[in-house]
Amino acid sequence: MNVVLYCRTSTVGQDYAYQLQDLEKYAAANRWNVCRTFAEHISGAKTVSERKELSSLIAYVKNNNINKVIVTELSRLGRNTLETLQTIELFNQHNISLLIKNSGIETLNTNGEVNVMAKFMLTLLAEIATMERVQIRQRMKSGYDYYISTGGLVGRQKGYKKTDEKYLAEYAGVVKLLKKEYPVRKIATLEKVSVNTVQKVKRMIVAA
Repeated sequence: MNVVLYCRTSTVGQDYAYQLQDLEKYAAANRWNVCRTFAEHISGAKTVSERKELSSLIAYVKNNNINKVIVTELSRLGRNTLETLQTIELFNQHNISLLIKNSGIETLNTNGEVNVMAKFMLTLLAEIATMERVQIRQRMKSGYDYYISTGGLVGRQKGYKKTDEKYLAEYAGVVKLLKKEYPVRKIATLEKVSVNTVQKVKRMIVAA
């Protein structure tokens, strides 16, 4: 039995190592051959085309005689109901079963036919995942609005000033061209910055 594992977390700060370990143990316990593992840090709300690893997984399973794609939860596959169901349908068309490990749900029966009950359950789970995403966004906005309403500040704090050294380091390309005596407007065009920025860097160099 050839299987592929897919793991996803929403941010780089989160670790998918636990998901991967869980799936590897599960596959080993069932004596399945793990052909490839795909893992990424990206929001489940992103489209399939924006998710490099998921796109690579789809291309891989279509051409490599894969029997199952395994995820810990349906939300790992995505939080957009339509795209998630479209991905599952694509797997079905290639006789690839999606196995949701934590729910024990599998999209194809052992005879290769679509599991009708699983299809119904996955539609509900996909909707729940989408609703959770909306609720998370609403909670974040509510928290942000409350923070602002109680006097919270966003952006740079008052009195913040970038040091000359940091500023020059940030615009090292501008510094280099100024030292070569390129015209200010030419530098602005080449470095894709404003003329004012180039002039500010020039003043800093002269004052140094």
